[in-house]
Amino acid sequence: MIKNLSQFKKALTVGSKWRCFNLSGSEPQCVGVRPVAIKQTNSVAFETARGNSWLEFQPARFYTFEGGRVQVYSESGRVGDTELYITLEYELVE
Repeated sequence: MIKNLSQFKKALTVGSKWRCFNLSGSEPQCVGVRPVAIKQTNSVAFETARGNSWLEFQPARFYTFEGGRVQVYSESGRVGDTELYITLEYELVE
């Protein structure tokens, strides 16, 4: 089970499959199971039907790890707003 950012990065091996969720809308949306296509020290690319979808690694405060799932947070982008908003979730399938 993944418990921190270091373990998440180690688990992201080329060919490993992840169930990906988009949580930025009003309802969570599973976007499917996606294999890792490319892994770099600062980012990872998940294979999609239209090319690759990139996830750039952020500082550890942008992640939570619970029940085998990794949740990714982002800032709103509004000046003065320091609150983080959950946007993505990943679960290792195989």
